[in-house]
Amino acid sequence: MLASGSEKKWKHIEIAVVTDFLVVVEIVVVVVVVVVVVVVVVVVVVVVVVVVTVVVVAVVVVVLQK
Repeated sequence: MLASGSEKKWKHIEIAVVTDFLVVVEIVVVVVVVVVVVVVVVVVVVVVVVVVTVVVVAVVVVVLQK
């Protein structure tokens, strides 16, 4: 009786540990995805701002030279 009882207990603990591990993995994956998305968005915004700035400066220079 004791042996089967303790085995069940260990099985339950193992399952709990595995579930916790999966939850941690899911959280890590979500965090990584969010960070990657944020970084991509920031990079895109910076590139757009730089391109727009360069274009505006170029247009102003051309207009002033005329």
